[in-house]
Amino acid sequence: MTQRINHGGLTKNDLIVNDLRHRIVSGALLPGDQIANRIQLEETFQASPATIQKALDRLSRDGFVRAYGRRGTFVANDPPHLCDYALVFEDHPQSGGKPWSRFNSALLGAAIAEGRSSELRKGDAAGKSGRKRRIKLYYDIQPHADVEDYQRLVADIKNHRLAGIIYVTLDSEITQTELSGTTNLPQLCLNTVEAPQVSSVLPDQAAFVRKALDYLKSQGRSRVAMVSAGLTSTFYQVFAAEVAARGMTTRPYWSQGPFFASAPAIRNTVHLLMNPGQNERPDSLIISDDHLVEQGSQGLLNAGVLVPEDVSVVAYANFPFPPTSSVKVKWLGFDIRDVLTTAMNLIDEQRRGRPAPKTTLIPPVFEEEVHVGNELE
Repeated sequence: MTQRINHGGLTKNDLIVNDLRHRIVSGALLPGDQIANRIQLEETFQASPATIQKALDRLSRDGFVRAYGRRGTFVANDPPHLCDYALVFEDHPQSGGKPWSRFNSALLGAAIAEGRSSELRKGDAAGKSGRKRRIKLYYDIQPHADVEDYQRLVADIKNHRLAGIIYVTLDSEITQTELSGTTNLPQLCLNTVEAPQVSSVLPDQAAFVRKALDYLKSQGRSRVAMVSAGLTSTFYQVFAAEVAARGMTTRPYWSQGPFFASAPAIRNTVHLLMNPGQNERPDSLIISDDHLVEQGSQGLLNAGVLVPEDVSVVAYANFPFPPTSSVKVKWLGFDIRDVLTTAMNLIDEQRRGRPAPKTTLIPPVFEEEVHVGNELE
């Protein structure tokens, strides 16, 4: 095989790498295919053996090819453009800025459970590829380019070393940066609100409320209170409507939204809700944010109520990393591994030319519904 090469200011090594990588990424060379032998490559690219070796070494370091001695060089079974997924955080857990959310911490914990860029069990949308899937972590990805991880992300995109990008949150200004040129690379956002620029994978908060209320009703409870960080009128309306639909009772002042970073406010709010001196006191409590569980459970102790004898409690968790509670609660939440696996599956679908839904909702599960040995699939 021979072809003319337009150098365009690139080194011969760059040209060889770009050509072979393009063949792999485009599908002209598939995983497991053998690369042309050294003599053929030398003739095609009019290059010395040393230059060819350097190019193959680069492709090997990037994970595109594997060399097997005299057998030859082959396209890797798990090349990065099919198997590496960027998990992008807008800040860093040790940056000293705003506190990291427990959702972020759970995502990070799941991603690095087997080490940075950990190898994950097979589990594409069809469940048949058998390829290893890896998550690569990028921190402090803000709408500016003076951060090392930002430069690393841009380089990985330009060099086709990613199957797709999973933004934990998505700043609209990011789309005005160098990353805006990655429209051909599948992208998703994990957040509690829909991201207008890309498709979103979201925990189904309304389903959380419904499942929590169904459990409380099964326990014979009828008067329901709720604490939720940053309580919105929309979320309260959903909660109140679902309470009424089940013939249960709530009061507007039984729903409170203490600031999650204020421990005294959380404790005092729950203490006030469950104050035994009231004429009418809730007999059940939904803590719909895992940031509130530790201090909220302490507030229950301070109020002197018995759990679950006097009050049944459903508390939010991101499995397999639930918060701690001072009282017995019914854990209900979302398996963070399902969130990541769903995101990777949707990216795989986009790579196959199937557009992702604008929003994909993850259903809530009780603790006993989470498979103990569940891995990212």
